[in-house]
Amino acid sequence: MYMELLTKYKTQHQFKVFSYCLLPEELYLLIETGEDATISDIMHDLNSLYTKYYNGRYGKRGHLFESRFRSVLVEKAQYLLQMTRHIHRSPGVDFENYPYSSYLVYVKKAAPDGLNLSGEVQEVLDFLEHKDDPDAYERYCLEADANGIEELEKRLKRGLVLGSDAFAEEVKKKLSEFAEAQKALAKRPNRVLVMIVGMGILAASSSSVYLYISKRSLKGHYETLLRDREAQFAQVTRFENRSPLELRDLEGTQWDIEVLPAAVGGEGGLQKDRISFTDGLFRSERLAADGYRATRFTLTLRTGGGYTWETLQSKPGGDSVSWRGDWQGDAMKGVMVIRPAGQSSRDFSFFSVTWSYAGAAR
Repeated sequence: MYMELLTKYKTQHQFKVFSYCLLPEELYLLIETGEDATISDIMHDLNSLYTKYYNGRYGKRGHLFESRFRSVLVEKAQYLLQMTRHIHRSPGVDFENYPYSSYLVYVKKAAPDGLNLSGEVQEVLDFLEHKDDPDAYERYCLEADANGIEELEKRLKRGLVLGSDAFAEEVKKKLSEFAEAQKALAKRPNRVLVMIVGMGILAASSSSVYLYISKRSLKGHYETLLRDREAQFAQVTRFENRSPLELRDLEGTQWDIEVLPAAVGGEGGLQKDRISFTDGLFRSERLAADGYRATRFTLTLRTGGGYTWETLQSKPGGDSVSWRGDWQGDAMKGVMVIRPAGQSSRDFSFFSVTWSYAGAAR
């Protein structure tokens, strides 16, 4: 069923699948996004529907995927071939006979089971030294150097970027520019190659896409990076992938959050704020500095677990701000709507970065 859903959303979201491996406790996907969906969109659709199917089929309830996503940006031109081998060898000693990976498709010992990978497979095989040899990929996987495999695994575990020094420096530079710019959301997400590891993400951009981005305006750089950051926040706070934590009472807590325009191209870039829930009152430090009063909030238990809180703040002159947050354990996300008197409202999304008890550090 998972492969059927992967086929469905591959067509719907127009992304590439370079390799996959379904293990009893882990999922590996190596994909390149299309123009209309982020990694967050793809994996949310795929995993949510599969969870509903699985729970219905086996009479289960609750979460199916427990661990969080983690992301590593990977330089595609340098590591595409190695990453497919890394995934295909993940089942262990007898990986060449494992039926739930794309390895058998690569070595033409099995049909792709409805998932058309012909274009992606050819793109990978073109990186082989002897690409015209029909057995070249099989030998590439079977005769892999143990030291090379171990080194790649170490780099994937310890780093957020996998690529050349120049690639890593450029990524660092872009992230620095993004943090300073605080521009509007990108109109379209970056095309990135992403590997999902046990519900963790490893992303890889190709050199051609990288060059295309470098030719865009500086504003385009900031917008694209901001869109990527928004997707990352959404994954980190995606509740169906989280386990319940110890925090049970919202009272007396304070949360550092990042606020972004909810609409693509919305006004106002990334903003940081601290919100608190003390003595039955909600307070935003940024809005308090602008004259908004602390207000009482409501807290409602959600059917699927966790809570929803709401409040409405106002200030003299008629301006108001409504807040609605979903909270579970140490994660929070929600929407904020600013309604200036006599003007159109503006919608924002917010995501928690960290929390602590008022007056304490975490």
